Amino acid sequence: MHPRGSNGRLVAEDCFIRDGSLPVDCTLKLVAKLRRRRLTGSRNAGPCRITAPGRRSVRAQADNRE
Repeated sequence: MHPRGSNGRLVAEDCFIRDGSLPVDCTLKLVAKLRRRRLTGSRNAGPCRITAPGRRSVRAQADNRE
């Protein structure tokens, strides 16, 4: 479970890359920005994952569309 403040909002977030590592530059501010732009989202209260518009918005790489 993620820690929440007294107002019910998240106060910490863990980001994991596909290989299981944690990126250093993943902050709560960045996660909120991605969700606000609908580049990430969750289904059925699951973990947030990249959405189809999010995949289209990142730079082209061979492994973006697995």
